Amino acid sequence: MSVRPPYHAPPMRPVAGTVAVHAGFAHPKRPIGIALLAVLVALVGVGALILGLIVLLGPTIDLGPLYGVVSLFGATVFTLGPLGGAGMFLGGFILISVANGLWHQELWALALAAVALFAAEAVIFFFFLPFTYLFFVLLGLFVYLLAVRKSFT
Repeated sequence: MSVRPPYHAPPMRPVAGTVAVHAGFAHPKRPIGIALLAVLVALVGVGALILGLIVLLGPTIDLGPLYGVVSLFGATVFTLGPLGGAGMFLGGFILISVANGLWHQELWALALAAVALFAAEAVIFFFFLPFTYLFFVLLGLFVYLLAVRKSFT
């Protein structure tokens, strides 16, 4: 007769509503707001990447009809010209990596998104009109990120 320990844990099974990863350990389900935020941040990142590349390469190649975009953004947004375009290009890469981190529910991406939202709130509050629709949308998004922080690992 073999001696068994007094308790054997049942095999790990995925819980309903979760996704099984890493040999049966359950990972929390991604909240729909975080999925939408990740897609939105990725789209903004791709736009920043493309716009930064256009402004960066504008003086060196013939852009045709896109020259109006380069002159508009080059004169108003990027006062440093190609250096500003390079910054926008780098910012696009950073936004795409944050979107990837939000999609995979990484805690660093949540912290970076929360800090960025708080900074945007502070800039709007102190330098622009403090109680606008954008202010309240960003405030709601900040509160939502705090509410779903338990879903991040």
